[in-house]
Amino acid sequence: GSRVTSIRLSPDGGSVLIGKHVGGGVGKPPTASLELRTVSENREVRQWPIGPEMVTVVGLSIDGNRLAAVTTGAVIVVLSRNGEEIKRFQDPSPGVLTFEPSGGSLASAGRERTVRIHPLRAEVLLGGGRNSVAFSGDGGRVVAMGGTGVWNPRTGQELARVPLVAKQSTGYEVDRLAISPDGRYISDGVQLLDLRTGTLANLPRPGENRAYCHGVAFSPDGRSVAVADHPQRGVTVYDLDPPSLDLMERVIAAPLSEDTGVT
Repeated sequence: GSRVTSIRLSPDGGSVLIGKHVGGGVGKPPTASLELRTVSENREVRQWPIGPEMVTVVGLSIDGNRLAAVTTGAVIVVLSRNGEEIKRFQDPSPGVLTFEPSGGSLASAGRERTVRIHPLRAEVLLGGGRNSVAFSGDGGRVVAMGGTGVWNPRTGQELARVPLVAKQSTGYEVDRLAISPDGRYISDGVQLLDLRTGTLANLPRPGENRAYCHGVAFSPDGRSVAVADHPQRGVTVYDLDPPSLDLMERVIAAPLSEDTGVT
């Protein structure tokens, strides 16, 4: 028969999450599930299958959109309210569970007297990403070579379009990319894009026959960008004038090996 193995009341007191277990019979394996019920009406809202192992601990996020269960095999299963499995992982001794307020992390503790924080961020897939990818200094933006946008790495939301088409427009081969620490500028070593104003500028060429960008990097204050090029094997630093994107270049006589980049 069916029996209740764990229970958790929602923060608002309006619903209760129940861990249930049904013992197996002849030709039938045991099954465990989560069930959400309303408190006032004792009405079943939804059930979620967990697997054959008994559920010993359950957890519910503040907004009720994420649920967690611990099985007798010390496995923690995290589900969304619509039944999508967000994460399944092993924990040495999970005795209690609690979600952080936003639901983005789960804390567990048990016999080992250790609190473990488990980030629950699902994998975010973004376009592009051929040979180079870069984060802004605050981690709030990510851009990839071969892509056409700047994204929020946490949600996958496109924040801006990136019309960097250096190879097509200039004939130079590029596969490096950098974003300034404040997330304002993006450069592939051939062009510079101001995301705030939408201005796109070509980086002046310090010499002829510049065919390849080995690396590109912004200064910590975001006011300069350095480019390592080939065949000159040198580094050129461009000072930026944000209002007009006027570029002042300073060539650094620094011989580079064939595979050197700039960081």
